Amino acid sequence: MYACIILHNMIVEDERGCYEIPDENTYDQGESPVQMAGLGHGPIHGFAEVLEKNREIHDRATHQRLKTDLIEHIWQQFGGQPDVS
Repeated sequence: MYACIILHNMIVEDERGCYEIPDENTYDQGESPVQMAGLGHGPIHGFAEVLEKNREIHDRATHQRLKTDLIEHIWQQFGGQPDVS
């Protein structure tokens, strides 16, 4: 397996300049011409709400309550009706 990987990499390296496809795997070490907005340092706005929602989703008591509510809703919708099929 390792020999196949090594041979594959050698072939790719050997054929790198043969095609007219530009090689986009080389990057200049310098300033990026595109400034990414909103990626500065500091607090991430809204992250506390994300953590709170995650805690609520994984809360066992909330899960049990929602499951019970869903069962009650399904029972009310379809539970007491005779089968007409």
